[in-house]
Formats: sequence, C-alpha cells, structure tokens
Amino acid sequence: MNHETTAPLLRMAGIVKSYPGVRALKGVDFDLRAGEIHCLIGENGAGKSTLMRVMSGAERPDAGSVSMAGREFAALDPVLSHELGITVIYQETDLVLPLTVAENVFLGHEQTGRGGLLDRAGMRARVVELMERFNLRFPIDEPVRNLGPAQRQLVQIVKAVSRESRIIVLDEPTASLTDNEIRHLFDLLAVFRKQGIGIVYVSHRLQEIIAIGDRVTIMRDGARVATHEVSMVREADLIQAMVGRPLEDAMPSRPEPKRGGDTVLTTRGLTVKGQFEDVSFELRKGEILGLGGLVGAGRSELLECLFGITKPDAGEIVIDGKPALFGAPRDAIRAGLGLVPEERRESGLVIGRSVEDNISYPILKRVSRLSMMRRSRLREIAQELVTRMRIKTPSLQQTVRTLSGGNQQKVVLAKWLANNTRILLLDEPSRGVDINAKFEIHQLIRKLVAEGMSVIMASSDMLELLALSDRILVMAEGRAAAVLEGEHATQVEVMRHAVPRSTPAMEAAA
Repeated sequence: MNHETTAPLLRMAGIVKSYPGVRALKGVDFDLRAGEIHCLIGENGAGKSTLMRVMSGAERPDAGSVSMAGREFAALDPVLSHELGITVIYQETDLVLPLTVAENVFLGHEQTGRGGLLDRAGMRARVVELMERFNLRFPIDEPVRNLGPAQRQLVQIVKAVSRESRIIVLDEPTASLTDNEIRHLFDLLAVFRKQGIGIVYVSHRLQEIIAIGDRVTIMRDGARVATHEVSMVREADLIQAMVGRPLEDAMPSRPEPKRGGDTVLTTRGLTVKGQFEDVSFELRKGEILGLGGLVGAGRSELLECLFGITKPDAGEIVIDGKPALFGAPRDAIRAGLGLVPEERRESGLVIGRSVEDNISYPILKRVSRLSMMRRSRLREIAQELVTRMRIKTPSLQQTVRTLSGGNQQKVVLAKWLANNTRILLLDEPSRGVDINAKFEIHQLIRKLVAEGMSVIMASSDMLELLALSDRILVMAEGRAAAVLEGEHATQVEVMRHAVPRSTPAMEAAA
C-alpha cells in the first residue's frame, strides 16, 4: 500500500487541551492512514496520553477538530468513538477480572438472537473463530483474573477486533511481555496492517518503533515536533527530537560537583519482584542523587521500598554503615528518612486537616509529656516552618485542601523538616505546581542539601533532573542502567540509558 497517496483514516487538527496551570496540548496535528502503524513517542508529560484520550472521547478538547469517515467533529465522546471503530488499549487493562475471556470480549456489545435474548452460542463461536485466527491457545471459559498480563492484553485485542475496530491504539503494549509474546504481538500487528486497520503505537522503546513502524510522530511539551517516515530516521535522531529543548531561565544552574562526602545510605542488590531488580547505589551526605528513567522504570517503587512501604525480596539497605531492616514506614522515619510522594493529596497530606496538624503529625510523640500533647510547642514549630518555607496560608488553622499545589507541597516538606529528617526521598517534587512555586521548591531543596541533608529525587522533568542532581542514577525496566556524574550528564545521555535496549523479538521484526 502506498501510504503517501492514501487519504487519512483519521485526522486530528489543531487539538488544544488545558488543565488548571497546564497546557497539555498546544494545537497538535495528527493523522492515521488505513493499514499503517503510526508510532507516537515523547518524554513523560509530552502530551501523548492526553492526545489518546481526546481520540477515545475520554477528554473533550478546548479547540481543534477530529475527522473520520468523511465527517468532522469538534470532539468525540466514548460512545461515538466506539461507533466510529476506535479502540484504545491502555497499559492498564480495563477488563472485568471475574468474567471469562468470552464474556469480556463481548461485554458492552453483546449479540442477541430471537426474542432479544443473548445469543451465547453465537458469541462463543465468534470468540473461538477469532482465537483460532490469531493462534491464541488459552481457554475462552477461563476467568480473566487467572490470565497473565500478556494474555489479558491479547483478550483486549480480540475484543477490539470483535467490535470490527478500524483504529486500534496501543499504549506501551510490550511493557509486560516476554520476547516470545512480543514476537506474537508483532505478528498480530502485521495481520492487522494487511487488513487495513490503522494502528497507533505508543512506546518508549525506540528500537521497536524502528522495527515495526511506518511513520513516527514526536511530541514534546504538548506540541508535535515532527512526523517522519520511520525508514528515514535513526534512533539517535528520535532521542534528539524528544529532548531538544533549551533550559528555562527559571531553572537553577547545575550544582558544582561534590566529591568525597561520607556515605549515608547504600543499597546492595535491592530487589522487589515485579518492580525492580538488583539495584545498587550509594548516597553521600549533602548531595542530590537524581533518579532518571521512563514511566514504569521502577523509580517510585524503589523510593517506597527505601521508606519501608514494601519489603525487599533480596538485597539490603545500609544506613551509616549498619543494615537497616524496615518493617514499616515508622521504622524508616525513626532512622531519619522522609518521603514526599508523587500523589501528595492522597499519600502525603491529610487534606481535610489544618496546616498545623499536617506539619505536626510526625512529631506528636516528641512534643508530648505523660500522653499529653504540648499544643503550644506544636504551634511554635509549625509557625517557624511556615515562615522559613514561605508557605502562603492565612493561618496555621487553614485547611490544607484550600492551598495551592505549590503550598501543599511545601507543607509536605515542612512536616519532614519538623522531624529532623536526614535523608529525604522526593518523588516528582514539582509536579502540578506553578513556575514560581517550582523555583521556590528548587531553592529550598538546594538550601536543605547545603545544610547537610541528603536527597534522592525521582523526576520525569528532564530539566529539573539535570539542574538539581549532583549524580543521576538512570533506571530502565527495573534495573540500574547507569550512574552519570552531574557535570557530564546531558538529556541525550540520560535518554540513551533510559530507553530499553533491543530484544530478540525486535531484531526478528527488523
């Protein structure tokens, strides 16, 4: 098929979408032809997921249009998207786990026979036909909860085909697959291509893109950077296009390299099965160790393990030269650790309580005598930290949910400072805050480190990661891929190690 002369199956023009404080899509154009695999790539936060949600009808754009089947729409909704034959298969499956394979395939578009009764025999026969066509060999009466991640994903693909989908969007489809399963998926995509189905393939695995893609669109900061024929680009070109942006003036300058600080925390072969494996590193006093990597690399999971939320299956954590056995977060807190989680409203704050209460929670025992809480001392500590951290609040009794995102994040930081935390674990420290609050948080982190605190910081913001980190531990697919000294780290180097390497399945498809 000559894709260059084929009219688009779907065209998205000038798509704009904003959320409070964030412009997620900035006039994005995207089109898909019948019988092609159009790959979509970009760093975390580039706008890929938002574009997919607009395509599926889950999000309504603020401006732009979607055209398909000779019709133009200002926006789609989920029902209309299904009617047009668009199916999005997300990395996290949306199957109903107690139902069988056959029941899931026809859930939401059941077939009926005489009298309007369900045609169970007809649906079963259709599922068997589809399973045989794609050489799938697991039983159709098996509850989906008993299937592995790869089989669940294949059930979703069968469901899409049963709906006679014209467009299938795959979000990181190989993240949980083995080489043989990847090879099988690629074979299915080749069949879909021959049948004229348009495939949108979203992946961080650039060598997969080069192995199976027809065209590739690169997104960055909510905008479409470029669209190329895959045969005309190299992996290095794609990485450069993904990260090629100037540093913002609001970002702090890169720190001077630190040498020879005492080691305060060490991990040796740390492993949590299914999350990360054999991770070893050292954290020095008074440094920021950045954690780089793509979504699913295991960064958040590593921080949770260090904080005692999950227990390691293998390896050890050593603090100040002594093994640290954390049965729960309270043990980590006693050892001087604090965690600022990615989802601060869900895990970092009691959102319905006051600023004073939230700052006080880690130190209640310390300021109590004979089981009586010294409220005056708590208020004194809270006020000192509100002033020191420039938290904008009418009073200490202000409910935290009424504060801005940046001030909420400062409250999370303040509660760990109240507890004299020595090792601070930061997961996406400036996510969801405005540029001024972001700059203030960066300045605060630098100041804490200068005072002797040690920080491990996971960030998907490449500019933040490079500007704040003394060293960067890059993770890829749950493993430590490289440790880059801050003065030598570049966006391209971080991405080069973060992007998963080739597998035999990719090489076979090439």
